[in-house]
Amino acid sequence: MLVKSKYLVFPANKNGTKKRVDFLVDGKRVLYMNIRLDNINPDFEAYVDVSKYIGMELEFTVTPEMPLNYEERDEYIVKGVYSEAYRPQVHFSPKSGWNNDPNGLFYLNGKYHLFYQHNPCDPMWENMSWGHAVSNDLMHWDNKDIALFPDEFGTMYSGSAMVDTDNLLGKQEGDIPTVVLYYTAAAQAHTERKKYSQCMAYSVDGGETFTKYENNPVIDHIVGGNRDPKIVYSPELKCYLLALYLDGDDYAIFKTDDLVNFKEWFRFTAKGENECPDIFRIKADDGKYKWVFIGAHDVYISGEIIDGEFVPDGGFKKLHNGSWYASQTYSDAPDKRRIRIEWMRWGGFMEKNFSQQMGIPTEITLKNINNEYYLSALPVKELEALYKTEDIYKALTLEENSKTQINVGTDPIYYEIKADYKEDGILKINNFGMNFTLNFKDNEINLNGIKSKISLNREKLNIKVLVDRASIEIFLDGGIYCVTNAGTFSGNSLMDRNLPYIELESNKEITLDEIKINTLKGIW
Repeated sequence: MLVKSKYLVFPANKNGTKKRVDFLVDGKRVLYMNIRLDNINPDFEAYVDVSKYIGMELEFTVTPEMPLNYEERDEYIVKGVYSEAYRPQVHFSPKSGWNNDPNGLFYLNGKYHLFYQHNPCDPMWENMSWGHAVSNDLMHWDNKDIALFPDEFGTMYSGSAMVDTDNLLGKQEGDIPTVVLYYTAAAQAHTERKKYSQCMAYSVDGGETFTKYENNPVIDHIVGGNRDPKIVYSPELKCYLLALYLDGDDYAIFKTDDLVNFKEWFRFTAKGENECPDIFRIKADDGKYKWVFIGAHDVYISGEIIDGEFVPDGGFKKLHNGSWYASQTYSDAPDKRRIRIEWMRWGGFMEKNFSQQMGIPTEITLKNINNEYYLSALPVKELEALYKTEDIYKALTLEENSKTQINVGTDPIYYEIKADYKEDGILKINNFGMNFTLNFKDNEINLNGIKSKISLNREKLNIKVLVDRASIEIFLDGGIYCVTNAGTFSGNSLMDRNLPYIELESNKEITLDEIKINTLKGIW
């Protein structure tokens, strides 16, 4: 066919069998997608962006062979989009398809850029590409064109971004600095390369379009499924550092001063961790600058770079338990804030046309508490722009073994509870049918079997809770501990709007100093 439109749209069914569609120009494969093609009983439309081939002859092959029905369209139209029953209303999710890990976070010219692992052809994991969205305020997101598609090296696994303000790559045109992406090319059985490698792409138009580097890979295969490069600048070493997951629970850090040639600096083991490293330099509340490494499961360690070596402060700690995964931070956010976005994993649940969401953007801080350093994560202040109504209850007394209901309507909510730490108390909180329990004697929160500490020093109860249509995020003790659940990740975490209330129940009489409840406006 002669390509005339931006998209090819294929009939698909999320319960169908996968077929591989290869797209060829002049006999050479330029793109491939696994699509659950279904000409007879489709329930989903799979969009494939072919804009770069407009004016060219495109050839298709389908394996296993079957008739290939399609339409050409210039607009990406999904009926009823963002009004689905369990569509997140205050969290990012793509218009259709699947998303997982946040990738390539950077800030430039007043816009936050979010890339993410994306399957544009199915609400299940497959065809890993880099989706793209931008925001002025971290809350409202505009979908952009897919940035990276699978190629002869493999599918586009996770990675990171940097703004090349010093033009080290030598690609800058005009006044706009080059944006550089580092990603894993995940080799597939039918691709030219058979092992994972680390590659680069760059943009000279502020992140609108990307060109893959002509001499990829920049780091060849080392071991196992090595993947997920995260790059950041080190003023101590006067070079860039790149963290890479290797295999098992092993990681490596590389150095580069030209963004192309990488030399391994050191390796280390983070027990219980794997995939998606994030490393960053942050100013603690005591004024000291620290380096933090954190893995996909939110196990982290802090330390300093002294005489060219990383010197840890102590052992590993854990920030979060639950459905957040593979978080990544912006290295260049305004006001030197350390802003983070997480993939919020759903379980087996999916809507017909999409699945998965991002966690709420959080601001990361580092606190010195009794000469130990603890990360803290709390929703960014920009969330306040979504506040719709506010109710504040002072000195609310819960009677022993009785239930107190507070009606909150059917919108997403963000609420905070402050109280004295009741050493022998058990407080049960029901949110739209989702329950969690605070056991003060054991200093433990239990959310559908996901457990964490409530407080580091058991001084006060301070808990913030964000509930969307398919997720709950709980921030304890100023964000030192976080517990999350989404889309039946562990038990029921879907908001039942037939139960539009918060219900509180305590085994002992307890007086809450304050409970402040904000209902939230949707971002779409």
